[in-house]
Amino acid sequence: MRSRTVTGGDGVVDGGPFARSCRVFLSFARESPEHVERVWQLYELLRDSGVDARADFVAAEERQDWARWTQQQMSSADRVLVIVSPEYKRRFEGTAAPGTGRGVRYEAHLIREHFYKDEETAMRKFLPVLLPGATAADIPDLFQPTSATHYVVSSLTPKGLRPLLRLLTGQPARVEPPLNPVIVLPREQNSPAAALRLLIGTGSQGADDELAGQLASLACSRAGVGALDVGLVAAPNGAAAVVPMISGRDVLGRWIRALHQQVRAVNGTRRGPRVQARLGLHRWVPQAGDEADSDLAAALADCEIARNYARSPRC
Repeated sequence: MRSRTVTGGDGVVDGGPFARSCRVFLSFARESPEHVERVWQLYELLRDSGVDARADFVAAEERQDWARWTQQQMSSADRVLVIVSPEYKRRFEGTAAPGTGRGVRYEAHLIREHFYKDEETAMRKFLPVLLPGATAADIPDLFQPTSATHYVVSSLTPKGLRPLLRLLTGQPARVEPPLNPVIVLPREQNSPAAALRLLIGTGSQGADDELAGQLASLACSRAGVGALDVGLVAAPNGAAAVVPMISGRDVLGRWIRALHQQVRAVNGTRRGPRVQARLGLHRWVPQAGDEADSDLAAALADCEIARNYARSPRC
């Protein structure tokens, strides 16, 4: 259940470029002089505020066909304010004493017809209104007292009327901001990826570059991690092969074991200086702008080989 109330401000809401007049009909039960007086004060407040409120106060000064008059008023109104009270609910739902409240009973028939014909339009047209002293328990079930909006007039003053007046004159307290294009967010990962930096030293720079690339690529293939990009950069003690974006301990472990096997195989058939390989593990969290593996490889190659190692095995 939602009720519309506001606080703050003492005067009637100012007219603006979107303010509009509205014709309303007041449906209420004449259950006591005090209640009728409260409805009269609401009627006056509405008309003082520019709302074309209609009720049977003035019409009763002349002889009327009340059934016809009520039907005309309800059809011509933009909104019907259902002023709820205990007796109104009893008469509306047919539980009041027989012969009482014929006006409310007839209005109830008209309102039910509206709901039966077009429920969505009727929800907007018929507004349950609670004057001071009324509670949601006084709302007839047709108006969904616990699952639909009702309107509370906290006091019979311009301030207390303001929430209802905003609706009737088309001047909401809040308006929906414009919808902008969807912003593009950087990619994120739940856990850091692993980037490997392999140093190969044989004493020959050209051979080191070629061998580093071969070993890294063969290790990737043998570990079953696919054709990952390998970045080759110069290093003080040989060539460095940077293999970015290998994530997961299982994949990483297979890569390291496969690399060790490749180095041992090379050394087993190699004549001359043995291949010296050092493997470093750098933990990396993707940042905005890391769009290409080659850019990442170059960034990692600038890191000191000893930084952020989880282990540094030699082959």
